[in-house]
Amino acid sequence: MFFSTFFSELKRKSLHILSLIFPIVLLFLPYGKDIEERLYGLIYLGTLAIISILIDILRVKSIRFKKLYFKIFGDILRRHELKGRFTGATNFFISIFLVYLIFPFFDMKLDYIVMVYVGFMIGDAFAAIIGKSMGRIKITKNKTLEGTIGCIIGSFLTISPFIFNNYHNLYPAIFISILIGIFELITFYIDDNFFVPVSTLIVLKIFF
Repeated sequence: MFFSTFFSELKRKSLHILSLIFPIVLLFLPYGKDIEERLYGLIYLGTLAIISILIDILRVKSIRFKKLYFKIFGDILRRHELKGRFTGATNFFISIFLVYLIFPFFDMKLDYIVMVYVGFMIGDAFAAIIGKSMGRIKITKNKTLEGTIGCIIGSFLTISPFIFNNYHNLYPAIFISILIGIFELITFYIDDNFFVPVSTLIVLKIFF
């Protein structure tokens, strides 16, 4: 049972890591405060969000599509996803689209947006793998101290080289990593793929 759950989690987080390409692509698209400057990025992210929403609708409404979908991804779905709610992928695409749409009006730098998403995705993978394999000290029902520490370390290792190279200071990397770890820990009713990066960016904007 343990190995089955662990490898399912490993498969899910492998898809997470492969998805790093989606926020990284934004670094190569025009970016600015005006909507027109971000048009290509909005079309790109909006299309991904719509496709993901349509897939979620199809897996609920179409029996044939549902069988195919569950054959491929059934072992990595969360309980709430099995009940028909949006998957983590859909929440991720909706959140990054809304962030890219709204946050530039508040002068949020693109590199911070990308760093938070990349840091969260790696940190979340570290949290799941370490928590499942070595987690002993329970903090909440589904979260362990070891997993939370793994999340913070994974996030920090991911974003610190970029931050140090651009800002010659590791304090923002430490701050962002701790925020990601805290928000990952207290995610209860909102999908973490939406809640964690959005909450982290809001706090980041307040303090930076």
